[in-house]
Amino acid sequence: MNDWGTHLIDQYLQLFPEEKVIRIECSLRSILVEDVEDYVELNLTFSNNVYAKIVLTTFALCEMPRWFALGNRGTLRLDDMTGRKRKHCSSENRSRC
Repeated sequence: MNDWGTHLIDQYLQLFPEEKVIRIECSLRSILVEDVEDYVELNLTFSNNVYAKIVLTTFALCEMPRWFALGNRGTLRLDDMTGRKRKHCSSENRSRC
């Protein structure tokens, strides 16, 4: 959480600069190595009712998406920060998802 966590939190704060975080929940777990938190879940709720979940893990055997956003008009998946590996699904294009 001390390394990557601060950067990921900052990215969410930059997405919603006018909104305040009104609730924070965090869970740290040591799954593979007892002395190190290797799985972290951080949930942020913003004043506009946007809910953000940040998951950090150092033991996942499969690559996880960089961003996975769910909304009332669609879903966005970004596999890297370039935006080249992305998938957007909505009710209009659901058959291609």
